[in-house]
Amino acid sequence: AQHWWDDTSNGLLVLQKSAMVEHGQTSVDWSEDVDLDAAGTNGEIKCGSFIFNVRIESLAGAFHRSNLICFTPRYVVKNTLHIAVSVLPIFGGVHDAIRKASQLRQNLKTIDLKRKIDLAPGESTVLFNFHNYTRGI
Repeated sequence: AQHWWDDTSNGLLVLQKSAMVEHGQTSVDWSEDVDLDAAGTNGEIKCGSFIFNVRIESLAGAFHRSNLICFTPRYVVKNTLHIAVSVLPIFGGVHDAIRKASQLRQNLKTIDLKRKIDLAPGESTVLFNFHNYTRGI
């Protein structure tokens, strides 16, 4: 992460361990089609529960017939508070998030403990794997 992450301005980067494999199976899926000829575009793709930003740029010079496709994390969270915080990336409707937050205040399930990311003051993390809690919270 030293190549693209600046600890001085962004804080220490905290990453989850291998979030792409759960229970011995990959949790990544194919995304919708991406038009690789649409140079100058920027958008979001979903690969199962993973969300990435995709940017397509034209190259110049000897590579003028080629496009550069960049996949980057869609969301970065930085703790700017003076206290530690915990982040649990989920997706679903607002009511699903409120129900899950209420449940988390009472007790954390083992699976939630594995998915939770703790950030000390000044630390940052990349969010790309969101868990669906609309099915059987």
